[in-house]
Amino acid sequence: MGHESKTRSAYKGTSSKAILHQYDFLGDFYRLILGPELVFSYGMWEEGDTLDSAQIRKLDYHAEAAHAVGADRVLDIGCGYGSLLHRLVQAHHVKHAVGITMSPGQAAWARDQHWPGCEVRAENWFDHSATPRAPPVCPRRSAATSSCVSGGKSARAT
Repeated sequence: MGHESKTRSAYKGTSSKAILHQYDFLGDFYRLILGPELVFSYGMWEEGDTLDSAQIRKLDYHAEAAHAVGADRVLDIGCGYGSLLHRLVQAHHVKHAVGITMSPGQAAWARDQHWPGCEVRAENWFDHSATPRAPPVCPRRSAATSSCVSGGKSARAT
């Protein structure tokens, strides 16, 4: 039996075509189920909550679980429409929040909000690189993947 060499493929996650199909359409239906902050994941519900309060509770949970409160810089991988970025800067005293999404439509919508302290890039995590405003991932105080990782009860899943 011969010794075969194995090569690794350069897998970079979901295809751009799938991303465009799933996330670049922001119709009335999505606006209805995502809430005013366009949070593209489940809320954390308590009795009597509105969609907005359940979504805000979940964003606050992720901010605390990622130890992002008061951070100088935070990276949100799979930031969607930027709701976590905005909440981090607005309510959790983060100075600069960078989000990456593979959806050009989501990135454009978030950038159009002109949220101070928030930067959104349309790029694949595998291609993420530094810029003068956003140094490499390593120096960031905190990173979150709330839109990429879901379903767990553990704060470590943030």
